[in-house]
Amino acid sequence: MKKALLIISLLFLAERVFSQVCINEILASNNTSLPDATGETYDWIELYNESDESIDLAGYQIGESKNSKYSLSLTSKNLNIPAKGYLILFASGEPNKGDKHLGFKLNKSGQRLYLFDSNGKKIDRITYKSQKTNYSSGRETDGSRKWRYFEFPTPNITNNEATAYKGFTRTPYFTKSGGYHKNSLTLKIKKRSLFTEIYYTTDASTPSPNNLEGKKYTYKNSYREKSSDPANAPLLTDQIDTYTYSKKLKLEDASLNPNRTSLKSSTYHRSPNYFPNYAIDKTNTIRAIAVKKNRLPSEPISSSFFINSSGDKPYTFPVLSLMIDENELFDYKKGIYTAGQIFDTFRTYNLDPIGLCTEGNYNLRGSLNEKIGNIEYIKKNQASVNFKIRARIHGACTRAFAYKSFRIYEDENFQGYDFFNEGNGLRQNSILIRNSGNDYNKTLFKDAYIHTLVKDLNIPTQKSQPSVLFLNGEYWGIHNIRERVDNEYISKKYNVSDNNLDLIKVVFYGPEEVEQGDKTAYQNLITFFKTSDLRNEGNFEKAKELIDIDNFIDFQIAHIYVGNIDWPQNNVRLWRYKTEVNSESSKNADGRWRWLFFDAERSLGETVNAEFDNLNTARYHPSNIIFTRLLDNPTFKAKFVERFNFLLTTTFKAENALLLFDKFQNQYAPEIDAHTKRWKVIADKKAWEANCDYVRDYLKTRPAFVKKHLLNLSGDVLYDSVLVKNTNTELGSYLVSMGASKTNSATINTTKEQFSFPRDNTFLLVANPKNEQTLSYWSVDGQRFYEKEIEVKSNSNIELYWENSTESNVTNSNEAFAIANQENPQFFISEGISANGDGLNEFVVFKLLDQSIELEEMLFFDKYGSPIPFKTQEEDKQLKVIFEKNVKGIAYYVISIKNEKSKMLGFITIE
Repeated sequence: MKKALLIISLLFLAERVFSQVCINEILASNNTSLPDATGETYDWIELYNESDESIDLAGYQIGESKNSKYSLSLTSKNLNIPAKGYLILFASGEPNKGDKHLGFKLNKSGQRLYLFDSNGKKIDRITYKSQKTNYSSGRETDGSRKWRYFEFPTPNITNNEATAYKGFTRTPYFTKSGGYHKNSLTLKIKKRSLFTEIYYTTDASTPSPNNLEGKKYTYKNSYREKSSDPANAPLLTDQIDTYTYSKKLKLEDASLNPNRTSLKSSTYHRSPNYFPNYAIDKTNTIRAIAVKKNRLPSEPISSSFFINSSGDKPYTFPVLSLMIDENELFDYKKGIYTAGQIFDTFRTYNLDPIGLCTEGNYNLRGSLNEKIGNIEYIKKNQASVNFKIRARIHGACTRAFAYKSFRIYEDENFQGYDFFNEGNGLRQNSILIRNSGNDYNKTLFKDAYIHTLVKDLNIPTQKSQPSVLFLNGEYWGIHNIRERVDNEYISKKYNVSDNNLDLIKVVFYGPEEVEQGDKTAYQNLITFFKTSDLRNEGNFEKAKELIDIDNFIDFQIAHIYVGNIDWPQNNVRLWRYKTEVNSESSKNADGRWRWLFFDAERSLGETVNAEFDNLNTARYHPSNIIFTRLLDNPTFKAKFVERFNFLLTTTFKAENALLLFDKFQNQYAPEIDAHTKRWKVIADKKAWEANCDYVRDYLKTRPAFVKKHLLNLSGDVLYDSVLVKNTNTELGSYLVSMGASKTNSATINTTKEQFSFPRDNTFLLVANPKNEQTLSYWSVDGQRFYEKEIEVKSNSNIELYWENSTESNVTNSNEAFAIANQENPQFFISEGISANGDGLNEFVVFKLLDQSIELEEMLFFDKYGSPIPFKTQEEDKQLKVIFEKNVKGIAYYVISIKNEKSKMLGFITIE
């Protein structure tokens, strides 16, 4: 018994110097107590004044050590603590929210806290160990030395009358691991200490000894969808149940059980069409707690036990099992997954037709509406990880869809678990379980695909992992695990402190939301671009100090290429590290604004097709004023056009974009039948494939249209097409970079690539050998170069040879090319000739130099790779080739000679 008392005493260590103010209570993991006006809750520290006079705490300091402490404002009028009274300080990490907000957060795992007076003298110290969500800890009575736990926190209220507990009961354990098991399973629940009772549930609810008779709740399955519908539909009743554990549990295939969760409405429809009329796949969800006298209940232990005849996971995706009390999801008044009372109230006063963004309980936001639960991740047959979590509904208008996105929080950063198979820890306390947003009834992966496509651009992107979700033990279909964009995401991506950021979100109908920091620097940014003439080079230099130009260009390009119709008036986030702009600052902590890429699924052919000029829309949209003003500057415009053209010949090239899209489609295909059968938002797999084909058509044709849009923007910029051939991709790849630096670059792994570069532009090629293979040489217009890196002019023809490749195996017998300017030329072709420079009726002169050969075929292509129609006139043993459409700038030709396997490729320019 003495040992147990010693353990309890070590949970809290308090050192008090004689003083009048002390740390009286803390809540280090909070989502129910003291919500602010937006419904957000923060960890808090309660100070107590045991004197008979009020005390001004201005200038007091609180923190983890003498060298790591936060000073309260010296000038604040809000830090007065009354006699025998209390003052709450919010450990939000966001001091800009007010004088009572501290510049640090509390650590749920435990930490030490010091309190110093305005002279820097230490007046209190506590050391606390691991805390539980929504349970506070504090002095048993106000100001006393003995620390205890409180089931019901008492901020700004005396501790003297609260029921205090010495600690928590030790958590029980299961004798079998969650995951897939064959035929049946016998499960025991073991306690870890004497005089302990165990309680369990099978409906995914949190066990409670107060629920042994069942906890009833009401829900609704039919709403007034149309104004002509009856106003009142019946409330239905269900309950969650807790059982006392007395003997081992026999678990069998749960799919044989009746549907339950899936028969509750999650939308405003009169007659939901998504209720399954068959027995959907299910799992046994077992949750258990231990309870001991004078102790608070243990943390619940939770696991999902899938039973089938093989014992193997039948899905190609990992499985997520999410367990949340059913009443917290579907209760008519407070359930966050249903239309509920909020929709009915809205309908009472609004009989207009239902729109996309419809009111409902599912719009409840903020930490006050987080629900505590558990999530288990089953990667193979057995559970990989198991976390106690907090969950909210995530998204904007997509909250009204039948199946919704969840935002999941875990206080220990998911223990660094690698959900995305990239070999590094998550280092973020939240993830998304996403329903594919507005793409939920199209491809189911469009946003994830786009983020993968643009991941090498100068913008941060969200990683993705498809999964099959089970909600409260029932099959819930395909959901994508995604990184979530917030201050911690920025901290991870850019290696900056997450407590010293300005993070602004631009939303539809405005105003802009301040997600972190304040709005001052953002308003100054917008004012500068609205009032400054960017044609002035001095102003352009100032602009480059305010924003990361490379990041901004790629952010614009990515949205323009995919044709995102939900941008730029929405889905814009930008951030800066809060410091004065300083060239000496470390990278990314230099005070410049940078943009974050997210929610791009309303694109790739949705509403507008591949031909639509999103560039023009982006240029003149009032929400995109920074882009509008920057395009006034010739230097920026040239940089933007150059970068976009480069990406159109690398990342966005149709073959490359389609190759990645096919990979995604093939990955999702095995799971589509079960998902479409469950939700009915896509008719069947054939309809899903048609949705995918629509995107594929966009990807095929988009580059050519964007090149035309860029030409309209840039004017008569001449481009040369450059053919680069890699003789053996198994031996190595190469990097191609615009200019002599490697900042605007792409790695190429294909045998043959055609690039477009501004005429006479220099670009860089860097050989990248595999498996210790070494470079043999580069061939540039027939001349050999043996360096790994070479700089080349844009009108060159290039081949890359490796040590184990030979010139004889470079060409395919059915498709071989020879350089036009060979040592013994067989023909002559002139540059393009224009009489007046209008691009009409341009012509070239073609002549065979060897009379023993015969022309078989002649083809011309413009700089976009499209065929150029032409007619010929024979004049004095030569051909005059007259182009029948507007041609100007670069063009290339392919010449075939009869009885020869080789074809000759060359380039001409038309002035």
